[in-house]
Amino acid sequence: AMADNVDWLLETAGPQAKIVLWAHNGHVSRAGFGSQDAMGTYLDQRHGEDMVVLGFHFHTGTYTAMKHGEGLGAWGTSDSGPGSVEWVFHQTGQPRLVLDLRRAVPGSAESGWVSEPLEFRSIGAMAVDDAFSRGVMADCYDALIYVETSTPSVLLEVEAPSAWDVWEE
Repeated sequence: AMADNVDWLLETAGPQAKIVLWAHNGHVSRAGFGSQDAMGTYLDQRHGEDMVVLGFHFHTGTYTAMKHGEGLGAWGTSDSGPGSVEWVFHQTGQPRLVLDLRRAVPGSAESGWVSEPLEFRSIGAMAVDDAFSRGVMADCYDALIYVETSTPSVLLEVEAPSAWDVWEE
């Protein structure tokens, strides 16, 4: 349904339309999320190389999410460790970088690692203690964006819809 909504927006806007879509890494992934297809899987089938999929990663920091019984807030997470995509980026010493995975050569010493299964951080709407999954970055994304330290979004002072009360249970 998410992919159908994206296509509806594109169709409604006309043949010259382009769209920038921001969503959880798992939702935009061409390879899906876990063992399930995701929005990115369906969009890849429909649009292929007409789209560019970016994954976002960080080594340390905080983020905004819902936590069962505590509501919406800023939460911390563990630093990345050896064996993770974020750790590779952290080892470069660069506070921010973008890596174009479309130029990687599977099996090469320099870039083949993005075609191997690696741990990567996956945080969505819900705060989690263990935020790492495994996957092949080159199968999921066209490029990776990395920041050394994540900071939570700034929450606006608004009244939450009553439907959000379910999160407080």
